[in-house]
Amino acid sequence: MSEIDSLQNILANNKKIDTTRVNVLNKLASLYTKSSHSVSLKHAFEADSLSNILNYDFGKAESNRIIGVVYISKPDYTKAIFHLDYSMDLFYKIDRMYGVFNCLNSLGTAYSYIGDLEKALEYFYKSLEISDFFEDSTIKTLAYNNIGNIFYFQGDYDSALEHYHKALEIREKNGEASGMAGSYNNLGVIYKLKGDYPRALEYYQKSLKIREDLLDRRGVAMSYNNIGVIYDMQGDYESALSYYEKALEIRKELGDKAGISTGYNNIGHIYQNIGEYQNALKYYYESLSIKTEIGDKNDMALTFNNIANAYLSLKDYRKSHDYFIKAISLSKEVGIKSIEAWGNAGLGELFFNQNDYPNAYSRSRYAYKLANEIGEIKLRQKSAEILSHSAAKIGLYEEAYKFHIINKNLSDSIKSEENIRKTIGLEFEYRYEKEKEIARLEKEKSEALFEEELVYQKNIRNYLIVGFILLALLLSVLAYGFVQRRKKNRLLAIQRSLEFKQNFLANMSHEIRTPLTGLVGMIDILKKTELDEDQKDYISTLKQSSENLQEIINQILDYAKIESGVLKLNVRVFKFENIMLDAKKLFNSICNKDIEFIVEIDDDIPDYIVADRGRIMQIINNLVLNAVKFTDKGKISIIASLIGSNIASNEITLRIEVRDTGIGVKKEKRNTLFVPFGQIDQTDIRGHDGSGLGLSICKELAKMQGGEIGFESEVNVGSSFWFTIKAKVGHDKKENISE
Repeated sequence: MSEIDSLQNILANNKKIDTTRVNVLNKLASLYTKSSHSVSLKHAFEADSLSNILNYDFGKAESNRIIGVVYISKPDYTKAIFHLDYSMDLFYKIDRMYGVFNCLNSLGTAYSYIGDLEKALEYFYKSLEISDFFEDSTIKTLAYNNIGNIFYFQGDYDSALEHYHKALEIREKNGEASGMAGSYNNLGVIYKLKGDYPRALEYYQKSLKIREDLLDRRGVAMSYNNIGVIYDMQGDYESALSYYEKALEIRKELGDKAGISTGYNNIGHIYQNIGEYQNALKYYYESLSIKTEIGDKNDMALTFNNIANAYLSLKDYRKSHDYFIKAISLSKEVGIKSIEAWGNAGLGELFFNQNDYPNAYSRSRYAYKLANEIGEIKLRQKSAEILSHSAAKIGLYEEAYKFHIINKNLSDSIKSEENIRKTIGLEFEYRYEKEKEIARLEKEKSEALFEEELVYQKNIRNYLIVGFILLALLLSVLAYGFVQRRKKNRLLAIQRSLEFKQNFLANMSHEIRTPLTGLVGMIDILKKTELDEDQKDYISTLKQSSENLQEIINQILDYAKIESGVLKLNVRVFKFENIMLDAKKLFNSICNKDIEFIVEIDDDIPDYIVADRGRIMQIINNLVLNAVKFTDKGKISIIASLIGSNIASNEITLRIEVRDTGIGVKKEKRNTLFVPFGQIDQTDIRGHDGSGLGLSICKELAKMQGGEIGFESEVNVGSSFWFTIKAKVGHDKKENISE
């Protein structure tokens, strides 16, 4: 018999109006607070009525506290605050401090939902003071956690971290698994906002593991959603959408309206990022409808801002402006600086698109100020980008350059290779640990069965044979352990070597690229000033030289990464036709010769493939650039064909060829074409400068993708350079195509 059934039996058998009946009614009301608001209120109001007849202060205090909690969930915050205030006064009167503590926490929650964060913080600090009355340290963790939540809403992330860590310290000491999962989740949220995505993902995965062990479906959905946000912010929309959909499925099963609303909002954000703005708006409006129904002003402000951004992308500036104003107004009302700042940054971009540069500058300047106050790195980067462009338009070149550098550095930090590497590593570490746990359980089960078999046969085995087997096992274990130690030592040595190479490359990239980027930025600013014709020629030459130097450095670093084994493929689903069109755009942007450019795509090639889009484009771009360099007139063709297909493995082999009518390659030079720095001694082709690394990099990139590279050439007739790659067949755009 359940606890509810037992209590209902007591009520049925005890019709007497006394404190026992009141206490049972309050207990039933408390048990129904989440599953049935109407039943909970029915029992609580009856308990309150009987308590008034009996003049039973504790009964009145507890029934009104429960009524207040239910009204927070309904939600009706005015009624909730009224009943909780009344309850708290009664608990103070009868010196029941635990009841006072619960009322203070519930009042803080109610005020946070209506946007009065200062009032909420006041009540939570009072609950922290009262927590010293109790030996149960978990009460103090609740107060710390609630205070951290308010600082998070206010954008004071350092203070939020301080209080979340205090709560976690107590929970870890007590071994409170559910509370630890909540604390890990909260810390992940703050580190995400501060731009430390690997650490955020680490905390989210710790939270997810505990919640899976506890079979906490609501908590698992929250963790899935938050992990999706990390991938979303780093541009991995396929992984983000996968986690969002898993979270939404669970929340629909649970009937979690607030969670469903969040899921719709986040899926809308994915569609916005891949350019499907009407789909994005559909999900945003579904999310907004639920948030309006439950009265969640915090998330309403967020969705207003997302809708505004979608209309901005559609160039519907009137609707975009209206929703940005709604987002800013509501975020000010509830005290959420982050959304207020995002709204101002959005208005800055809107005004810039409408050529209203003074207002664009003013709005983005204010957004950057708020972003600095709250320390949100993605927001700082976005507002700095708009501020740089708008400052340049109104003649503030020094300020434009300053914010250009800030935007560049922050953007590099957010999407840095190291951040992405750590994020991917943590994801695979989580999957590995999960598989290892399953393997451990299977192993234990297998060992148990084996042990039973040994016991069964024990009486019929000869002690000598058993001893021999044990000795053989011991020797095998010792030999295995020795071999494993040697393997481990070798792996550690290799790992240290790779780490040294990775650190060296990271430092090289930073130390060389950063000043060079600054130089290119300053040249761009100088080009916009008034110059005479000679000065324009000098600036143009300087810009061309610096860009050539940038390309050479990038090629050297790419080749070094390949040599050291740290270059990894970034496999995604994409539309194959687009890379051919991008090649044509590249040709149009660089070619000023009398050359016709032709694109041919085999009809048998699938629309979507799964491969490393960026590295395929790198090979194509290199071959097209070479063709343009060595062709003065005639035509250049890029031809893509399907040369192999394996239905069982869903794998295809593609051949991409770049033909030209250029000068061709002499026979004596052909053996050195794919050798690093092979161009250095080619004195007969001066004027066609380069690092000599392009084709050698192309060769390695083709090998990494399961293919090869080659060429045919005839002097003064032309050349044909081709490469092959292996790829998987992709599907339609519902799979979150990244283009």
